[in-house]
Amino acid sequence: MRRVLATNPRSGTHYLKMLISAALDSDPVEKTYAKARDLDAMLSAAPANRLVYGHFQFREFSPILDTRRFSDLRLIVLTRHPFDRMISQCALDKARGGHIPSTASTAQQLAREMLLGHWDNRPWESGYKVADYAAVHNYYLGELVSNWVEFRRCLMVRFEHLVARPIEVLAECLDHLEIRTSIHDCRRAVSAINFESLSSGRRPGEVDVSSHYRCGIPGEWRGVFSPEDIESVRPKYVAAFARAGYLL
Repeated sequence: MRRVLATNPRSGTHYLKMLISAALDSDPVEKTYAKARDLDAMLSAAPANRLVYGHFQFREFSPILDTRRFSDLRLIVLTRHPFDRMISQCALDKARGGHIPSTASTAQQLAREMLLGHWDNRPWESGYKVADYAAVHNYYLGELVSNWVEFRRCLMVRFEHLVARPIEVLAECLDHLEIRTSIHDCRRAVSAINFESLSSGRRPGEVDVSSHYRCGIPGEWRGVFSPEDIESVRPKYVAAFARAGYLL
């Protein structure tokens, strides 16, 4: 059985892959930076009882992640509300000296300004420019999430549901991956693997901007984007959000 977790960055990848790997009782295999030929070689070797995971763009990896290529492929796609995901990405990039428009702005300010188009055709501190950020955002949302859901047999998991109902969602994932387990095993895995254990003792909502596990709860975007902001960006994003399973 070939089991693959394809994820949108900053959507709970490490949390879900650790829960699934606990049920498999084996370490997962990361292929985030793999080329299509490398993933094909890995899956051709039929990694028994190991989860393969990464951020797989549809255009490059769809010929590989296809039941016509591997009839026993079981695929899960993990995503998150795009506005929350953007805040989390900006926070990580800012904390680690990554590529952002302005080092003086907070992660929340950066996410809001970029998604509203305030940085369109404006040079970043590095001199880099994006002509239409909404177009770039929507393209990658399609590549990493929506195209998989529309054109491949897969289970889509939302980070919000995973956090709110981890036992139920884990059980659904394991069933889709054809991993035999019990609800008791799911409870035990969720009890051992959670935000507090992953973040070295912080509770969900306690923020550490330098940590890969920054916050642990969804919905931060609601305090960043005003109703007026939402109305102004709706024409740019509503269709892309709907394809990914989110209302705007």
